[in-house]
Amino acid sequence: INLGVGGNERKRLSSAAEKKLIRSLLDTPRTVVILDKGAGAEEQKRIEGVVEAVKDNGEQIYYCEFDNLKQACGMEHGILCVSAGIGGMAALISCSDEYIGYDSACQHIAAAFGVPTCTIFAGTNDPDFVRRWRATGMGKTRIVHVDTLTAPAMFTDDDIVARVIHARNEEYRR
Repeated sequence: INLGVGGNERKRLSSAAEKKLIRSLLDTPRTVVILDKGAGAEEQKRIEGVVEAVKDNGEQIYYCEFDNLKQACGMEHGILCVSAGIGGMAALISCSDEYIGYDSACQHIAAAFGVPTCTIFAGTNDPDFVRRWRATGMGKTRIVHVDTLTAPAMFTDDDIVARVIHARNEEYRR
């Protein structure tokens, strides 16, 4: 999972929705969520807040740098929170079962490697923008477009998480 938005906060969901998404993913036994710790101090602090909230539910959390991943090889369930450059993240994505994240370079990397991708497009109400910037490649891509600009909001956090879970589950039904 990559929850980075490159400094454009409009592209993200609420912290509550991010926490609910990760908790929902971890409801599946033997799931390891590899979470990109983010770039920059502000993004890293936000990701740490998400992880701490999930940790309160008793989930196993392991923090590491990309170069020290070997220590986490036996992890069977929980969050592996990784600090890595784009090359390291690309390597992790290439070995992953799926990619979930916001509109970013990582969605394109996943699609290029053939990794099933679920991209959350927030911060735009323009469907042409979503079509233009969606990932294409060898992997199946799913889009969850969330118009976060509409007031009042069209979707609750629970609705958004349900849409992401549904989109990713569609991939595994085929």
